[in-house]
Amino acid sequence: MAVLGFPLTARVWGGISWATFRLVEHLTLLHPDDEFHLVFIEDNPNEFGAEQVERLMGERGNLSSVRVGKGNEAARWCEGNVDVVWGPASGILDTKRVAQVFTHHDMRQFSRLRESLVTSFKHKRGLDKAMKNAKVAVMISPTTMRETLERYKGDRYAKKTCYIPWGVPEGFADAAEIEPVRPESVKGTEFITTMYDPFPHKRMDLLGKVIPLLEEHGWELVVIGGMRGKDIDIIFDHPRVHYTGFVSDELLPRYIKASSLFFHPSEYEGFGHPPYEAMALEVPVLYNARCEALTTLMGDRTWTFAGDDDLSGALGRLMSSEEERTRHVASATEFARSFDWNLTARRYMYAFRIAHAHRDRDVDLMLDDPAPPIDAVTP
Repeated sequence: MAVLGFPLTARVWGGISWATFRLVEHLTLLHPDDEFHLVFIEDNPNEFGAEQVERLMGERGNLSSVRVGKGNEAARWCEGNVDVVWGPASGILDTKRVAQVFTHHDMRQFSRLRESLVTSFKHKRGLDKAMKNAKVAVMISPTTMRETLERYKGDRYAKKTCYIPWGVPEGFADAAEIEPVRPESVKGTEFITTMYDPFPHKRMDLLGKVIPLLEEHGWELVVIGGMRGKDIDIIFDHPRVHYTGFVSDELLPRYIKASSLFFHPSEYEGFGHPPYEAMALEVPVLYNARCEALTTLMGDRTWTFAGDDDLSGALGRLMSSEEERTRHVASATEFARSFDWNLTARRYMYAFRIAHAHRDRDVDLMLDDPAPPIDAVTP
């Protein structure tokens, strides 16, 4: 039996990101004989996050939550109650008495896209501590792994670092079972879906270049709210642009499945869930080729635009021809469905057990272990 703790601060919804929540959901389902604790550090989850956590704990007899203070209190609680600690870099604790694993997904703070020097410094300090103290460092994309090992050079870091991708939820992976639903505000035949995110690197400003094409082709655009239970800002007020606000997990894939095209303007992602989810639903995707995490994995499996000036031409061609839009759909769908949350959870459990087994010595995923986490597909 393994006992895992997840130290979390409640600055994101419920103190736990959407992807982390999905992983906990699958870990607790696939490993019923293991114990899992959500360790909330000081802050309480917001209302939406609290509802999600309460629902999951009600469904899982092996998941509980505890609220502790920062620093030593969190470290002491984990030392006395769990075998392995897992979380983001910010969740790594000042202790060597319990094995720690962390997931890193975002090198944005070290690039031209960083939001501020203060944020960059805080992230760098947290990542430095995580790379030093963790037994295993998990990266969610080849791009993030490359960027991390370019910054943290040497065998010391390479031996403990591995790549385990996130998954695509079942609600998206079973496209044949999804009944498409058009948002009530959409009146025309064809519409584009996109996901709202307020951060500058998500490039919501590019929606302004889409509007003239909507008018030219008679299409509409549906901007769907994020996963954090909040409303969204009106970016462009136009009769062909519709804002749904928050959409439930059940309704989200149905909206996307009903659309003729999914548009992803973001120029930076750690992993980039929305395009994979749309591809799994057999919906054509157009995404920003400046997003290296997507281009590295997707290649030419779906459509891209090379920059702001290329967007109108690329999007116009797809809106003009259904044959052109759907040319990549079959291969894209097969590829997207290979990202499976159950497989991700099994790989993580293997990483946790490797970390615990090596709690008194260094891990060497390059040489010592016959099956590194990326190849571990059974509990």
